[in-house]
Amino acid sequence: MPEPSKPVKQERILLVLRYLWENSDENHQVTIKDIESYLNENGCSGNRGTITADIEKLIAFGHDIVCVRSTQNRYFLADRGFETPEIKLLIDAVQSARFLTKKKSRELIEKLSGYLGPEHSSILNRQLYVNERIKALNESIYYSVDQIHTAIQNKKTVTFKYYSYLPNKEKEFKHNGQIYKLSPYALIWNDDCYYAIGYSVHHNGIAKFRVDRMSCMNITENTAIPIPDNFDVADYFTEVFSMFSCNFVSETRRGK
Repeated sequence: MPEPSKPVKQERILLVLRYLWENSDENHQVTIKDIESYLNENGCSGNRGTITADIEKLIAFGHDIVCVRSTQNRYFLADRGFETPEIKLLIDAVQSARFLTKKKSRELIEKLSGYLGPEHSSILNRQLYVNERIKALNESIYYSVDQIHTAIQNKKTVTFKYYSYLPNKEKEFKHNGQIYKLSPYALIWNDDCYYAIGYSVHHNGIAKFRVDRMSCMNITENTAIPIPDNFDVADYFTEVFSMFSCNFVSETRRGK
């Protein structure tokens, strides 16, 4: 029984899109012959008629593929969802975020650079000095942030262990690895760090925790303690972090 043609056709149109995504932009236009060679290299056949029809279908589906008409038509993918300056801005934000580890920064930069077309390797090379910045060591912080957001949305408590770093960069868990219980109210970004704010059972009141120092986090089925009527996140932020800054400046001046 011969192989059905539909799956082959679907595979071909996806390969055409992938080739345009990875190899074309306004400054890198490709021909039907280029696409045909790519298809052959990937074990898929195509000719001028089928490839042109595939491109027309991709355009009809919403992909911004531009045809530059000439004796040999040339094509390029004009829109990847982000403008180049937007991607570079996001890359710079990832690069400078201290709460991200070196490994995760590089992974995110590589993914973001994929939206820049065939020249993205030069963007990656531009970011090599990311390793020179002080970066976080906690590889799971991005998952912790997501869990805290989920707990806030669903009004649930979270449990976790809390630690600091010794001079040799080894973790030292607070209170011998005690499990903290928190009803999270908000996430605050301050001085390149995420802080979870909420009602802490251990502190018997409102407390803040650096998210990059939280480990073994879990969302429980327990309903969070409601936010007190007189509690305002903005006021708490101003009071706590302004006080911290003043104390730090004062201690610095005294040589502490």
